[in-house]
Amino acid sequence: MNRKPAIIVSARLDPEVMEKFGAWHRDTHMPHIFAIPGISGARRVRHPRELPGTFQMEFELEDEQAIRRVMGSAEAQIAQRDWNDWAAHMHELRVEIQAPLGPLAQYHHKN
Repeated sequence: MNRKPAIIVSARLDPEVMEKFGAWHRDTHMPHIFAIPGISGARRVRHPRELPGTFQMEFELEDEQAIRRVMGSAEAQIAQRDWNDWAAHMHELRVEIQAPLGPLAQYHHKN
């Protein structure tokens, strides 16, 4: 499997703010995201049975070394601060980093 690392951001907000949130996300937040060095792509993730107010994005990173660059950048701090305005409407915010796991060393035990 040749999958690149990704950051998955999931949020659950008040359903009545989703239209305004979507506009903010597209017009304000995404330009901040694409200014982060190491982010190579993004896609909205939708599930057929997602609850109202659910929003999930997957951000693809260039490579494993990009994880530190992305998370430690000044641009990432700006993107993180973007969420402060939504705190009053947010019930959950989860950020996951997913990276491929390379081959593991084999261990042999002999009695």
